[in-house]
Amino acid sequence: GAGGGAGGGAGGGAGGADAPVCLLPRQTARLYRERESVQWLRLGEVVSFINGRAYKKEELLSEGKYRVLRVGNFFTNELWYYSDLELPIDKYCNFGDLIYAWSASFGPKIWDGERVIFHYHIWRLGFDEDRLNKRYLYHFLNSDAERIKNSTSVTNSTMAHVSMKSMKERPIPVPPFEEQERIAAILDKFDALVNDISQGIPAEIEARRKQYAYYRDKLLSFSEKMP
Repeated sequence: GAGGGAGGGAGGGAGGADAPVCLLPRQTARLYRERESVQWLRLGEVVSFINGRAYKKEELLSEGKYRVLRVGNFFTNELWYYSDLELPIDKYCNFGDLIYAWSASFGPKIWDGERVIFHYHIWRLGFDEDRLNKRYLYHFLNSDAERIKNSTSVTNSTMAHVSMKSMKERPIPVPPFEEQERIAAILDKFDALVNDISQGIPAEIEARRKQYAYYRDKLLSFSEKMP
């Protein structure tokens, strides 16, 4: 079932890079079908959005105690600013925190560096990890970011951004925790393949990205039933 669907979707746009399909366990087809127990909620019901700190230009230093994580540093380690300010604990981002860039470039990231101060254009996300699997939430937000970019939720002012109010209203499917774990484990394998060949041939990298996006959207496509 899954393999046949993938050939038309991922394989057609993936330049024939079909190898990762074997990573999908046999029960994946069942994941597509058995969705009765999924609960549709609004993000604001299960996730809290914690604002970063807005900095004045003179507060951003060329060296200091803490790095300041800005949207520009989200996917690159170049051109960091620093701060010596001691701030409330909720203005810091620690290793393993799930964060979200809501301005200029949209999307989630699980922070994998040392403690930093996060800038105003980034939210740190708080949630009950007994109810929401962090990796499941990350993959969902990744998928949802693509929809946001193409929707009216985006506000174009001096810089395109999405408001916290509209984010809190966005629907999220919350299946049982074990199913979240299974979905996350499958998508993590595809995500790892993309990262493993990040120094490879551009066409192959693009093929892997398309496969990841295909399975991500397929596994996260529940029948929407919002209250």
